[in-house]
Amino acid sequence: MDQNARKRETIRVGLALAIALLVFVIELVKGLEANSLSLFLDGLHVGADLASLVGSLIIAVVLYRRPNVTSEEEQVYETRMHRRAALLNAKLLAVVVFVIISGSFIRLFNPGKVEGALVFGWGLFGLGGNILQRLILSGCPCFYHRSIRLHIDSDMWTSIAVIIGGPAIFFTGWHWIDPLLCLGIGIYIAKTTRNLFRSLRKNERVEHHH
Repeated sequence: MDQNARKRETIRVGLALAIALLVFVIELVKGLEANSLSLFLDGLHVGADLASLVGSLIIAVVLYRRPNVTSEEEQVYETRMHRRAALLNAKLLAVVVFVIISGSFIRLFNPGKVEGALVFGWGLFGLGGNILQRLILSGCPCFYHRSIRLHIDSDMWTSIAVIIGGPAIFFTGWHWIDPLLCLGIGIYIAKTTRNLFRSLRKNERVEHHH
């Protein structure tokens, strides 16, 4: 990859990281304001995936600053850094899953009043951020971006769940929908986290074999 392409890649990943940080902070704040566990934890999910984006930005910046690197050295560095970022991301997601599931059970038995309209509006904001990230990174050719796009797709599905839950709470007044929704999100993230750990172990076995 030439230096112009590397520069464009660095800018794309930097923009995606900035969007993720914005969504992370705003959804946490608005989740607390709306008393919505689902919106708060949707933001927490985005925050856990920041590890992959930070890792990608480090890869892009380092390779951009090393114009004479060979394609073989580039591949080795990308693989090593991607694995480290993915492992950190998987560990953070495991913590998020624990928080989601334990919080969901607590709130199921003691649901508070949830501002459904706020949940819907800021859920849309989160989904918009996810879609924008996806569009920005769609032009990145590097193999490790496929993993990042999968994380973003996962964030999109949790945002969609939050968006559906907001109006349901608003029109029915059933505030227990929020923790129930969180429980579903937690199970979904647990499944993706398990698959991520399996993928990392599989890649390690393949490399040891070679």
